[in-house]
Amino acid sequence: MAGWRDVGLCLTCLPAWRYVKSALPKGAACRGIRLMSTRLALLLVLSCLPAFAGCAKPRRVEDAPPAEAKPVSSPPAEVTPAEARLDAMAAPTLPPVPVVYTIYPGDQLRITVLGHADLSFSFRVPSEGAITFPLVGRIQLAGRSLGEVEQEVRQRLEKDYLVDPQVSLLIEQYAKKFVYVFGGVKEPKAYELPEGQPLSLTQVLSMAGGFSPDAAKNRVRVIRRSPVRTGGDGAAGAAAISEIDVTQITEQGNIGLEVMVGPGDVVVVPSLRKIYVLGQVKKPGALDVASDQKVTVTQAISLSGGFTNVASERSVKVLRRDAAGRQQSIEVDVWSVIQGGLLENDVELKPGDIVFVPESLF
Repeated sequence: MAGWRDVGLCLTCLPAWRYVKSALPKGAACRGIRLMSTRLALLLVLSCLPAFAGCAKPRRVEDAPPAEAKPVSSPPAEVTPAEARLDAMAAPTLPPVPVVYTIYPGDQLRITVLGHADLSFSFRVPSEGAITFPLVGRIQLAGRSLGEVEQEVRQRLEKDYLVDPQVSLLIEQYAKKFVYVFGGVKEPKAYELPEGQPLSLTQVLSMAGGFSPDAAKNRVRVIRRSPVRTGGDGAAGAAAISEIDVTQITEQGNIGLEVMVGPGDVVVVPSLRKIYVLGQVKKPGALDVASDQKVTVTQAISLSGGFTNVASERSVKVLRRDAAGRQQSIEVDVWSVIQGGLLENDVELKPGDIVFVPESLF
């Protein structure tokens, strides 16, 4: 059997070799492994085989320490035209529904001036939203918070009458507050807001039974009138109107278009009306048009895909019935509108009108 240098004993076998060496009789160690018994030498070699394998085996790529992971930046997501249109839709332009409760006509309030029973009493806010307070004069209430009114009363009393007056204003009873829903819903009427708190537009529409089959869901309007002008004279401010495509909320999940509906708000859902475009157009059929939407003959033809190659553009007919039920026929030269720019020749359509485009004979 060869010596340990001949068999390439690696460093990991040295402890085993030292153990065997110490077990040999004195003087035998110098002769090395040749003096060991065959069995002992064989055991030593077998015990070192795994070490041989480990020493001879080349290092694999998998054994190398993992490289530090570098974050991979994803390319910016491409915005589709539909998403761009959603982002470009004007956010509701309504003045916000107040977060802090504001006084409303019909609320019953209790004002207390500590130590002055003659200045402490209960009252109901009148429809004009203001009262005349003893020693203070006229105070605007509607549209303001309790804290704002308390501060104004305190300042006026302190200015001319009392030293450090302690004023508190509490609500004894809330007035009933309503939102009004009209148009294409199953139950159009006034709805009381629970505890006077605002609700979302979709909640209000749900209270009204949802849309009717002919509702223009993409043209729902919320009308809100400011309770007071900046001057605080109690007169109502200008109305703000916001048009919301409710289908983007309910079907596309775009909750950013949701608005809160507060006391006195008016929700209007236009109803769809049918206009029929027949004859030589690319997509003949019925068009759904909102009751408050103006559509002309040329617009209706455009919505129907435009003329076919054999359409008679100069002799388009509009068929309608008047209030007495008599049929009328109006001829429209669409060519003069499109090519000649004579917009006065275009005819505004009414619900139920039939636009017929005949075939050209030439």
